[in-house]
Parts: sequence; C-alpha cells; structure tokens
Amino acid sequence: MAGPAALTIPLNELKERVCKCGSEIFVQALRLREVPAIYSPSGNPSTMRIEVGFLCAHCGCSLSKVHKTDEKTLITEKDMKHA
Repeated sequence: MAGPAALTIPLNELKERVCKCGSEIFVQALRLREVPAIYSPSGNPSTMRIEVGFLCAHCGCSLSKVHKTDEKTLITEKDMKHA
C-alpha cells in the first residue's frame, strides 16, 4: 500500500493573516496546569500544557478574533477591546 500523495501548496497564493495593528507575527498561546504527583504517570509533580490558540506578537490580540476581508484577514477594533 502506498503512502499519501505529496501535496504542493503555493504559499504565495494563500491569504495572509494580519492583525489590526499590522503585525503578521503570531505566537502560540498555552495554559499551564500543575499536575500533582498522585495524578502524574511518572509519580512526580509535573506541568500540563494546554494549547489555546495564537496571539499577536505585537499587541496580544487573539487570532480567534480574526475576520476575513477581500485582501487580508484582519482583527477588528471591537474584537481588540474584548481580547
């Protein structure tokens, strides 16, 4: 049985996500939870990482507040106030 076919995506044809502040850089956001030793598989206290999305590296807006436009994808000012 053959593996999945390789897919070539022309990146220059994809719409870029841009924050209302103009930044094109986003960082991954995590929530951290302390796991007591009693619940940890190793028997030692540890930290659980929960991925929650992406934030603008410049202003901190959540990427989940992004809306699409014809040219670029922008975060609205209304959403920035609630981020």
